[in-house]
Amino acid sequence: MAAAQASEAAANKGLPLGMDATMADEYASQSKLLQEFVKIPSFGKAWIFNSKDENKSRAVLSISQSDLLGNKRRKFLLNSHISKSASKSVDFQWSPFPTEISGVSAVIPSPSGEKLLLVRNSEDDSSTKLEIWGPCQLENEIHIAKSVHGSLYSDEWFEGISWNQDETFIAYVAEEPPQPKPVFNDYGFKKEGSSEKDCKSWKGHGDWEETWGETYSKKRIPALFVVNISSGQVRPVKGIPRSLSVGQVIWAPSSSYGLVFVAWSSDNGFQETPRKLGIKYCYNRPCALYAAPDPFREETEKPSTEGNKGETTTMIKLTAHLSSAFFPRFSPDGKYLVFVSAKSAVDSGAHNATNSMHRIEWPTDGKLDGSLGIVDVVPIVMCPKDSCFPGLYCFGLLRHPWLTDGRTMILSSVWGSREVILSVNVVSCEVLRVSPQDSDYSWNVLALDKNNILAVSSSLITLPQIYYGIKVSQTESHWEWQEVSTPFPKPSDEISSILAEHKFSILKIPISNPSDELANGAKLPFEAIFVSHKDSASNPTIVVLHGGPHSVYPSSYSKSLAFLFSQGYNLLVVNYRGSLGFGEEALQSLPGNIGSQDVNDVLTALDFVLNRGLIDPSRVAVVGGSHGGFLTTHLIGQAPDTFFAAAARNPVCNLQLMVGTTDIPDWCFVEIYGKDGKKYFSESPSVDDLCQFHQKSPISHISKVKTPTLFLLGAQDLRVPVSNGLQYARALKERGIESKTIVFPEDIHGIDKNSIKLAYKGSSFMTAEGISTAMFSISQPDLLANSTRKYTMYCHITGAGTNSRDFQWSPFPTEMTGVSVIVPSPSGSKLLIVRNGEKGCPTKLEIVDQSHVAKEIHLGQSIHGPLYTDEWFHGISWNQEETLIAYIAEAPPQPRPVFRDSGYRKGDSSDDDYNTWKEQGDWEEDWGERYSKKGRPSLFVLDIASGEVRAAEGIATSLSVGQVVWAPPSSSGSQKPCALYAIASPFERPETDNKPVCDGKSDSAASARNLTASISSSFFPRFSQDGKILLFLSAKQAVNSGAHNATDSLHKMNWPSDWKMDKELNVTEVVPIVMCPEDGCFPGLYCSSILSNPWLSDGCTMILTSAWRSTEVILSIDVLSGKVTRITPEDSHYSWSALTIDGDNVLAVSSSPIDPPHIKYGRQVTPEGQARRWTWDEVDSPLMTASDKVKSLLSHHSVTILQIPVTNASGDLSDGGKLPFEAIFVSYKDSSHSPTVVILHGGPHSVSVSSYVKSSAFLASLGFNLLIVNYRGTPGFGEEALQSLPGKVGSQSLTYPKQDVQDCLTAIDHVINEKLIDASKVAVVGISHGGFLTTHLIGQATDRFVVGAARNPVCNLALMIGTTDIPDWCYIVACGTEAKQYASESPSPDHLRLFYEKSPIAHISKVKAPLLMLLGGADLRVPVSNGLQYARALRERGGQVKIMMFPEDIHEIIIPRSDFESFLNIGVWFKTHLKQVQMQQREAKSGDPFGGRARRSVQSKS
Repeated sequence: MAAAQASEAAANKGLPLGMDATMADEYASQSKLLQEFVKIPSFGKAWIFNSKDENKSRAVLSISQSDLLGNKRRKFLLNSHISKSASKSVDFQWSPFPTEISGVSAVIPSPSGEKLLLVRNSEDDSSTKLEIWGPCQLENEIHIAKSVHGSLYSDEWFEGISWNQDETFIAYVAEEPPQPKPVFNDYGFKKEGSSEKDCKSWKGHGDWEETWGETYSKKRIPALFVVNISSGQVRPVKGIPRSLSVGQVIWAPSSSYGLVFVAWSSDNGFQETPRKLGIKYCYNRPCALYAAPDPFREETEKPSTEGNKGETTTMIKLTAHLSSAFFPRFSPDGKYLVFVSAKSAVDSGAHNATNSMHRIEWPTDGKLDGSLGIVDVVPIVMCPKDSCFPGLYCFGLLRHPWLTDGRTMILSSVWGSREVILSVNVVSCEVLRVSPQDSDYSWNVLALDKNNILAVSSSLITLPQIYYGIKVSQTESHWEWQEVSTPFPKPSDEISSILAEHKFSILKIPISNPSDELANGAKLPFEAIFVSHKDSASNPTIVVLHGGPHSVYPSSYSKSLAFLFSQGYNLLVVNYRGSLGFGEEALQSLPGNIGSQDVNDVLTALDFVLNRGLIDPSRVAVVGGSHGGFLTTHLIGQAPDTFFAAAARNPVCNLQLMVGTTDIPDWCFVEIYGKDGKKYFSESPSVDDLCQFHQKSPISHISKVKTPTLFLLGAQDLRVPVSNGLQYARALKERGIESKTIVFPEDIHGIDKNSIKLAYKGSSFMTAEGISTAMFSISQPDLLANSTRKYTMYCHITGAGTNSRDFQWSPFPTEMTGVSVIVPSPSGSKLLIVRNGEKGCPTKLEIVDQSHVAKEIHLGQSIHGPLYTDEWFHGISWNQEETLIAYIAEAPPQPRPVFRDSGYRKGDSSDDDYNTWKEQGDWEEDWGERYSKKGRPSLFVLDIASGEVRAAEGIATSLSVGQVVWAPPSSSGSQKPCALYAIASPFERPETDNKPVCDGKSDSAASARNLTASISSSFFPRFSQDGKILLFLSAKQAVNSGAHNATDSLHKMNWPSDWKMDKELNVTEVVPIVMCPEDGCFPGLYCSSILSNPWLSDGCTMILTSAWRSTEVILSIDVLSGKVTRITPEDSHYSWSALTIDGDNVLAVSSSPIDPPHIKYGRQVTPEGQARRWTWDEVDSPLMTASDKVKSLLSHHSVTILQIPVTNASGDLSDGGKLPFEAIFVSYKDSSHSPTVVILHGGPHSVSVSSYVKSSAFLASLGFNLLIVNYRGTPGFGEEALQSLPGKVGSQSLTYPKQDVQDCLTAIDHVINEKLIDASKVAVVGISHGGFLTTHLIGQATDRFVVGAARNPVCNLALMIGTTDIPDWCYIVACGTEAKQYASESPSPDHLRLFYEKSPIAHISKVKAPLLMLLGGADLRVPVSNGLQYARALRERGGQVKIMMFPEDIHEIIIPRSDFESFLNIGVWFKTHLKQVQMQQREAKSGDPFGGRARRSVQSKS
């Protein structure tokens, strides 16, 4: 509460969210200092080119610098001439200025240094440019269209750009050209495809493909190409299957196989199933070296090989007997192919481990037909002796790493907590450290100058410095290192002073109480780097922890760490066991022991410095990222009194959640189980696995945490998805622990940087006696533009007689381009048109009268954002005088921290100030699905005459408002809008004796008054026409039980005419909750909306639409007596919905699953001698027309609503839970011979009513029967039936009785027993909870379904709980309504076990039916990880599964093209697999054991 009040106070002062004045001063001070560090440039690559003069050479150095204002890194090249004297001194003559290379992705000099390749990758999928530069000019510029290939890979892993020795060709790795997608036009699927310029067609998504995860999720498969730099011609290297991703290409010595490259197989999942696991930082992905022909040489040699038709040169695998091979390099004489291997990582499963080096003797004749022997050059070091070589830990090799002897390679590697430079003789296998032996600094090789080395050296307290190493003797491996004077800017005096005040040392930390079971290498001391201030014991200390866990924090300079110790902190940088650089036994001791061994190592290191009096034990903080964040959150839970503050960047907090969402699920298994984790790894972990993951995770200790914690999360992180940190942070807040969360929307792990339904609404206005005008708002999907077009259409209604009406329609509809919503005024004389701005543009409100736009108001983002126009928060209300409009819009953006070159700027910045930039600031929770990118809904009022807009005051920022209406005028004439809160209009100054009251106290700020404090839910407020009664709906039953939907009730309160609210307003129930309806009687109120004016002319009768079992009906409700009457035909199986009221008449729409909607006009009549009743006239309208083809197809179907008795009803069920449920059966001609599709709604507390749905009608038109099941738990059947489902979803066990699954099977049995369908030809489809049932059914009733399809299905509740926007739903459906008492952001292991056992994934091993999975990439309700995990697990088991991903779609998959393509694929998928069954049945009847296929094959050959 205190934090919320502070945030509100900060907002009122214009400070960013979560910041107070003191913090603002701290921001200003620290940001200025941090920028001093950020301005220091960083070294990249270097190249040295030899000249004819033995003592002279040229160097080119690439450097980069952060551009905070542009939010990018700027790249430069700096040149230098190197002169060497006989006295072994070296002189560097630098160019006066660096040259910026903007827009350049890669710089690759040719071997001679006479040419330079610049790669300019396009950002907008336009052509890629390759520029070939000579000494003084651009020699050639090659534009490569995306139809040839995409961007070149320029990262450190797949990158491969290589000149041949003649400098005539360049081989490189680029994204393959886009794969063909299904093309559609107005006539349907276009078989022959489409050109890019064909504006009358569009491309679908097609099948979804796996990617290589983090940083590669938007990239296509890396493929190999060669360019002729003279002609500009580009050719792909042929013969490489798409299942291989290539990289690191180099040219081979002269042979028929001109190219050598690395390739990774996509069959990377469990038991080599097709699955690309994340590859970034993951050296454990199997890879091999291959050789392939140069496509240009292959072409020139073609004539000589024509005699051997059928013989083609294909690629050869060079390292077939080795699980890993990469970084290939040929020796200068071409005799040896040397490469690095991570076989230890691949074989153990650890994501990084000790490398080895190997060589292949390359055949001098270039023939690769025999087996090539592989020789070990540098083996894996298991347990290094003290101060001896600990093994190879290599993250890259120079393009030319050779000394002049042609046998010695120079490379960088990790050695304990340092980076060092090594020489490796690939013939004698001798490894030597060539950087200074006694140095604790870190050293990295940049380039070689014959036998000399250009390197960079730094420490945590010393900025990087260039060194030149001169080989002292040609026979001995000894180098002298000279510091190189460079033009790089010196640090400021302040930075220099800070660095001078610190010292660092590398501490050896002995293992405390090592187990006898540990390998010898795991008993050796680990290390920690201690950076201390002058008097370290009086300063606070930060423990710094690296990620991985198999990575290392070397002693090299780090801007972020330098910034931290510049604030007066000591740093304790712990390289716990499992880190790189200490031998393989120490590294492999950690997998299987995370959360204990690594945690103990950190605490041991902390005790080490504490016992020596080096630090103050009362002032210790901890920070880490990834696995370092795992340790951070473990430490504050396991040692809760040790740390006064903590910070975690993208931390692993819950392995049970991570395993189903990360791009490296195998990591979870290996780090939990050790080497055995490779055997256990599965896309569908068992419930025991999940409990083990939870036990080893920080979240299992969350109840003990006391430490205030900062979370920094990248929203695009695929490695440790944002759900992990958010779940932990929310769980901390749930327990009252101080935490702060900052989310970076576009950042990844490193923190480097509408529907096919035809929708329509109606309004009517009285224009003269007996004449009224109806206005229809209609919408239609525009598949070509992938949007929804909106129209209005008018109709004049005249009374030709007492019992008839004439409808005169306007000749054409009027399109409302760019219109978000239209709202007529009460009189119908004015119209409000809302045009919401996109991407920060102003929102426009247009007031239109009968002839023109009377007023146009532009509202910038500083006033408010777009208006809410959805069905929930939407509220736009005219006052009766039509002078003011109240509405709900997004609150203006919260102030965010503003920075400039001099640091934090306390005052806000205008958007026109181009010298400042805004950071993220504190992260705020949102309302989840559909609302994740929207601002808080707030209340505003527009004065139409002046155009002035004012925000309603006195509403706490913790309240999100919606559904505003105007209350009747008080005796003083002032108007006050309310939304079950009442508040003064900002355009009216309340009189002193008539102030709204909050909590019984007067408040000059006119605080909002809660009108319904005694009831847990109230919405859809409507005032009666005379203003005496305020009516509203309540979902109190849903709120109180926890079910996400339930039976509604209707309430009223008498509105005080004088607007005095000093007394509690009485709330009276009008329509109560119906628990157990009698047969054929009113089942209760189930209302998704209410008309803006729902009143008949008597002023006390409301008209509304409600679900009544499997139909929608129109009800009249007398709000005085509470009488509810069904006014639509009682014997109709059609569904009806009220559109608008015309005096005492009702304009409605009626439809059935096979009858498109028709407009109906309802009148009350009193036949002679009979009671008054409603009669319904069909309105001849142009709104709904179906083609003759559609009419013909649907005419073969009929609809019935079946009553399905409950089988074996439990004795503990309520009476309502024992009543029959229903299924809508849409039957084809001879239904018993036609295939049947079972359709299951989501929710589970929603309903499939008997109205027209295009997707269902489409499936019926394909010749399917439809069985649409409204299982118990569906609204429309009374509250007891609805509440019988929570706690009984899905499960098949005796412990957890199933209900919804059983109801579906009972419904199927019913139609089978009635001989209505063929039991051997049944398919099933569902969305959300319907997808939950679909995947349950194919797992529990494996032989009953031929095929299935699921749209955004719930497949694993244990995974969903930490990723969904409705975690409480998981508790309620799985545990029942009592779960409200113990629902938590951090479920216990017992709950995880229950969630798993209730989930479809628990039955996945039994699934046989082919499954189509349709997923929305932006779904927050059932995030995409749920469906992907299930689909991958099916594929892992050999199941047939097809995945379609719609990247921009949310839970409902409502973008028009996506909706279209998803149901098209469902139709094709079902038709294909059901047709196979029909063929098999026919063949079985004919007695052909081969199914006719063999016979037809022989006939076709003959």
